[in-house]
Amino acid sequence: ISNTASFGGQLELIASLRYDAFENAVTGAASTDETAVSPKLAVNWKPLDNGLTLYGFIGKSLRSPSVHEARSSDEPSCRTRGRRTSCSVRQANPSLKGESSDSWELGIRYEKTGWLSAYDEFSLKLGYINNEAEDYISSMIINSYTTKISGKTQKVDVYQ
Repeated sequence: ISNTASFGGQLELIASLRYDAFENAVTGAASTDETAVSPKLAVNWKPLDNGLTLYGFIGKSLRSPSVHEARSSDEPSCRTRGRRTSCSVRQANPSLKGESSDSWELGIRYEKTGWLSAYDEFSLKLGYINNEAEDYISSMIINSYTTKISGKTQKVDVYQ
């Protein structure tokens, strides 16, 4: 759900609300079931009629794990760069939880058209972004083993 309110052409407020739900149920593993309400509030302020906008937003979000992160495993694959070959395999993590974050951004935007010709556009944006995540979803090496791949013994890193 989202709603925008404009005040005099100079101030714009945007309020949004999103409901997220996911379940990660794999046979033989603990089930993960999460829900979240994700609010977001944004503001755009044009103090002068010259293309300058001050903006900001604050919000919460939930990112559920992808199917590949939570449920599927790969066969080992290898990459060669120069003389170095590295092999890896991804192992599913069925107990992976969703990643939640609190974010905010403040900045300034400048947009101008028609400087050099009637159809040119110029845009400049400078902003500061802050994200604080909990249960951050990333990959890490959890194990290594050696095996024969294409007739050659290779070390394989296991990521989860």
